[in-house]
Amino acid sequence: MLPSISSAPAAAGRRGFTLVELLVVIAIIGVLVGLLLPAVQTAREAARRSQCGNNLKSIGLAVQNYVSAQQVLPPNIMMFNTNACSYSTGTNAAMFWSGWILPFMDYSDLYNSIDGLPSLTLSSTSFSWTSATNLPLLQTKLPVFQCSSAPERNTRFTDRGITNRYRSNYGACISGAIGPNVTSSYSNNTQQHFDDACGTDARYDGALPARELTSRSQSFGLTDIRDGTSKTILVGERTQNPNNGNSNYTYIGVDNANDQYAKFSGSVGVPLNSTDTGHLGWSGFSSNHNPVVQFVMVDGSVTALAESIDPAILVAKGTRAKRDDSGSD
Repeated sequence: MLPSISSAPAAAGRRGFTLVELLVVIAIIGVLVGLLLPAVQTAREAARRSQCGNNLKSIGLAVQNYVSAQQVLPPNIMMFNTNACSYSTGTNAAMFWSGWILPFMDYSDLYNSIDGLPSLTLSSTSFSWTSATNLPLLQTKLPVFQCSSAPERNTRFTDRGITNRYRSNYGACISGAIGPNVTSSYSNNTQQHFDDACGTDARYDGALPARELTSRSQSFGLTDIRDGTSKTILVGERTQNPNNGNSNYTYIGVDNANDQYAKFSGSVGVPLNSTDTGHLGWSGFSSNHNPVVQFVMVDGSVTALAESIDPAILVAKGTRAKRDDSGSD
């Protein structure tokens, strides 16, 4: 008779997750992610806003260095044409404020590569940005002029025949009010045409001269900023209009500056973060750091202004010599 074989002790059972337990774990993870994600997004936006502020700080510092070298602030725009106010030719090649400060940033090589650039006066009537040498310079991406929160920062567009241009997110403040004080087709009642008329007006009262200059020495000096350099806006943020996608803002220069001022400058007479789809929408200051827009002042300090700011205070910050600190106009 065969000996009996005792059965082996049963292995300890391994218990897995039940479906209910698995669903509970997934739910808990979902809640934690839901709580964590906004904090991560907030932290990322804080970093992007900080980087944007650093860009503005760099711009402000470059302007200060420009002043040290030239004894005046940079021109808002200088056209390379002996008749700068003539819009009939369609060949008004120009340099913006952002181009003049390139040597005082990390872009001196780019500035020095510009072929045929008149240095102090409008001595050239044949300068062209579309030459084989200059065109690639306009198509160069310069991160210091782009806000990392702007969705359009990596897209390109065609600007008056110049292809593959990158968008800018910063514009100079040239006006504390909306439009020129005239009653013609570019009336202040309906349009923000501070890029027309080729005249001067008391409303063009920002830190940089609004009109075309014949020489860089005609720009304002720091003594012209009688409201105080820490109280006067120099440059502010611009971003894509969510209502129509407009964001044709740019930097350095353009071959035809006719009707192009809103591409590199703006007015604080327009409410911050305006979504107007007409000319007002082109000419204000805005950002994706809602509900604030960041600015660099003439002294180089960076400040964030809430879109709910009193319009009178906003306009005062955009003027250079209206004695705003004393409450008078």
